[in-house]
Amino acid sequence: TGGSGGGYTYAATGLPAGLSISPTGLITGTVADATGSPFTVEVTVADGQGASVTTTLTLVVNPAISIDPTSIPQPAVGSPYNHQVEVEGGSGSGYTFTAEGLPPGLSIDPATGIITGTVTSGTGSPFTAYVTATDGEGASVTTPLTIVVNPPVVIDPAPLPQPAVGSAYAHQLA
Repeated sequence: TGGSGGGYTYAATGLPAGLSISPTGLITGTVADATGSPFTVEVTVADGQGASVTTTLTLVVNPAISIDPTSIPQPAVGSPYNHQVEVEGGSGSGYTFTAEGLPPGLSIDPATGIITGTVTSGTGSPFTAYVTATDGEGASVTTPLTIVVNPPVVIDPAPLPQPAVGSAYAHQLA
């Protein structure tokens, strides 16, 4: 505020790589790396008559959100499944989750990121599920997760050998 003449002109130094400032004061771009955060940014504003002021601002860049795509254990058809999606980075308080393409019978809890349920069919395995995590500030990441569904666990239905009273007995189930 203040000054005289027809408007203001802005310039800045110290912005992180990927960001720039327009002459009208709009900072735009995509930050490529959070290394060096917080950044010390020197902003100079000049009015229409050439009077200027420089101020120092601090810009905190939060680390990018990431989902660990290698941590998905393989479910089996007909067996209960429970897996917490691993997320790092971002800002704000907590994350919310969505998922598309999960095997039939599985779903993700939007508040906790826990994938639960019982897979009802392995047809189509391996499945590519797209899991999205959104941080408390609205930044999000979508990661494809490969989920291989194993066949159901079964016990060989062959009849058990008959034991005799007083005789040792052993039979390995398969």
